[in-house]
Amino acid sequence: MSRIMVLFLFFSIFLFPCLSTAQTLLTVVGNEDAIKTTWWPEMKYVQTDAWLRSSLETYGIRTIDPLQMSSVRFSPIVYASGPLTRSNAKSLGSLYHAETIINGSLKWSCQSIDSLMMCRLSAKLDLIRVRDAAHASLSFDVEAEAPTEALTKSYAIAMLASKLSTAYWHFVKKDSAGQGIPVYTSKPVLMLDALPDADTLVAFRKELKRLEGVTDVTERFVSKGALALEINPEVPQMTFSELENIVYQLTTTPQSQFVVHETRRTSAGIGKEAEAKFKEINEAYEVLK
Repeated sequence: MSRIMVLFLFFSIFLFPCLSTAQTLLTVVGNEDAIKTTWWPEMKYVQTDAWLRSSLETYGIRTIDPLQMSSVRFSPIVYASGPLTRSNAKSLGSLYHAETIINGSLKWSCQSIDSLMMCRLSAKLDLIRVRDAAHASLSFDVEAEAPTEALTKSYAIAMLASKLSTAYWHFVKKDSAGQGIPVYTSKPVLMLDALPDADTLVAFRKELKRLEGVTDVTERFVSKGALALEINPEVPQMTFSELENIVYQLTTTPQSQFVVHETRRTSAGIGKEAEAKFKEINEAYEVLK
């Protein structure tokens, strides 16, 4: 595994201001050591839980830290160790004033092959909205390998967070107004929803120009607070799959100054939100020491 991936995992402890109003509670159970482990009712995080919380922040998903809210009390009988039902997850979420719940289970299968540890992670998760009956059921399978089991699991958790983030933002934003993207050009465009500040926009443009297949970026139009960016304006046509490839590179490449997540997509383009990071690298380093 490359040093870039290791740095990505380390600096995923950065905190980001979340443009969405959704407050999210993570109620995920792991099967480490054949024991179902949770932060409730033991009130202590297991390592994979902490990794998942940190990795999700890389994609702008800041989860509630229930261990910092000592005033909340709940029954260890009702919320026993083990996967929560959808109803119990919603009830627990309401205690922490959450709007969205990520609930479910993680199943690990690891084995040592030569000098490497290989792990397969199967995740069965539900995205649940507390205020109504909306939910989405998701299944993910990822595999990773590294010299140690801990490092292998941390890589797998980072991969899971990457896959989960896209589904999460679709779920949070799917009932938002203005899902359409105006057609002002024959090419699909990249829409920036919730316009970032000038510094973040400049950094966003610079990072776009560093991606494979991007030579230039220009603003095309502003509509309902969203800015449309045209990729390679000197080229008269671009297929939607070409735009998807560029967006995929942007989303999966760790950025030093901002984080992006998807808000919508139609045949006319793909919508993104860009959020500025507010922690410096030296602050993250101090936390890691």
